[in-house]
Parts: sequence; structure tokens; C-alpha cells
Amino acid sequence: MPQGSEVPPHIKAPRVPRRCSVQLASGVEVPVAVLPNNPVYRVGDLFYHLGDSKLKQHNLRDRAVIRNSLTFNHSVMRCYLEMTARARRECDPELLRQCCTERQPAVSARALAHDNVALHFRSGDVGGVVLRNFNRMAVDIAALNTSGTIDVVTSLNFSPNVAKGLFLYTGKKHNESCAATGKLVARLEGLGYRVAIQSSEDIDKDMCYLLHSRRVVASTGGFGLLSVCSASRSASCATPYRRTYACPEWLNVSSPLIYRGHASVPIPVTTGAWADARRESQARHACSEGLTPLCKWKYANKWPLCKRLCANPTNGSIL
Repeated sequence: MPQGSEVPPHIKAPRVPRRCSVQLASGVEVPVAVLPNNPVYRVGDLFYHLGDSKLKQHNLRDRAVIRNSLTFNHSVMRCYLEMTARARRECDPELLRQCCTERQPAVSARALAHDNVALHFRSGDVGGVVLRNFNRMAVDIAALNTSGTIDVVTSLNFSPNVAKGLFLYTGKKHNESCAATGKLVARLEGLGYRVAIQSSEDIDKDMCYLLHSRRVVASTGGFGLLSVCSASRSASCATPYRRTYACPEWLNVSSPLIYRGHASVPIPVTTGAWADARRESQARHACSEGLTPLCKWKYANKWPLCKRLCANPTNGSIL
């Protein structure tokens, strides 16, 4: 619970999906869950609830479905949305973990019982492109791992946007994603790690395993970043992948440690023009804490301040 989502009437259900499985070095073949039609239970998008007006309306509709449909009656997101409505606050990973403890106690306890690295690997509607981030993920894992075990948390998830023709389930995407998951496991084992797979058609099980893990590495996307932020037990969770994924209350640069969301994933807070020297000083602190690599990332051109700062960290004022 929930297995995919209740399908809105305008969305045509896809054909019965193929199966996916990955063979470990031990010879054991482990199934990977396939969710071919999950248009509603989009955890990262519904948690952050940002974007343009159309996306926000989309989020509000899906939130309403989760809060009012029997399909989601016992889901973690139903619990979370009700709790945040009563508390009158958004973007609270602590409340989300609390709902996991209540609705998925066994999975939550299992995640807390060890120090394995939980690697969230986004797959499904994005095909196999996320595997391009392997080198960065490997560096992040090496910085965190102590036991030598990697728990790959993944599923072939498709959240279709039929109006735009995006994220639809296709055989090609299925094959690409399944193959990429197998390659990820093989490459991790090639580095000497033991690998296990956490994959369930019940989205809540995977989510709660990530949210209660203490060592998390994300591949990409809002859900992965939410997991990293939860592992850090920090309220300062803005994403290094997409500047728009940041809760308004987290866009506060009054603390010099605001950038420390996670040991291996520096998290910048970008608010546009920073108006005073104090904020500039804190930006320089962030750069010294490891922001520099972010300047080389795909979206660096959207952060001209960070780019200029990291290129000349000791020069004069950049404001």
C-alpha cells in the first residue's frame, strides 16, 4: 500500500508490464518492482510542491486524491498531508518520518538497524540516463560507507503526464531502465561492495527505508534529495539538482551552516541576489565547505553567483 496509484479517468492504463530482475554476484536473481502507471503518488513533487502554476495545480489535485480516496487511506503520504494540514506547515521531513514509523514500522526499524549506504536509484520513466551519474555516486558512497554494503533502493516507476506525453510506460523505457539497474549493481560489485536490493510495488516501503536510513546517496530527482535531507536530520534541504526544489522556509541564509545538508552532497541555497556582505561571507563559507564541484554541474549557469564565487574564492566583493 499503495501499489502505484488510483488512475484518473483521463489516463489510459498501460498494458501489463514486463518483469524485471537483477542477478547479484552470488548468483541470486532479485526482482525489481515495476510500477507502470503511478500518476498520483509522486512523493518528491507533492512534498516540495513547487513549480509554475500548472504544476502546482497538478500537485493540489493529486494531494486531494490522496487525502480523499480509499486507495490511499493507510498510506504514508495520506498521514503526512493530514499532519501538515493540522500543523499548518510544509516540507517537514520529520513529520514524514513519523508517518513512516506509524504506517511502516517494520521497514523503518530495519533501516535504522544498520549503517549500510542506501542508494536511491531513479529508474523507469527516465530510462537509463541516470547511470551517467555513476562516478559521482561512487565518490559519495566511498565518503559514507563503513560496512561495505550498498542497499540499492529502486523500482521501475512511471508517473505519466498524458497531456504532455511525458513519463509514459513503454517497452523501450522498461528495457533501458532494467538494464541500467543491472549495470549499476555490477559496477558496484566490481568496486568490491556487497549489494542488496530494496524494491517493492508498495512505494511506502521503499520511501520509509530511505527516510530512516542514516547514510543515503541520491542519483537524481526530488525524491532522492528528500531522502538525503532526511538522512542528514537537517531542516536545510535545498536540492543541488534543481534550484526550484527548495521549501520557502529553508531559503534562509542566516546560519553559516545552512549549506550542510549532507556530508557528501553539498546543498546550496540560492535565493537570487544576496543583498549584504554578511550573506556574501556565508556564501564563501559554503564554497569552502565543498560547493565548488557544483559550479561544474549542468545547472551551474543558473547560479552565476556560485560560479563566480568558486572560480575566485579569495577575490573581492562579488555583489
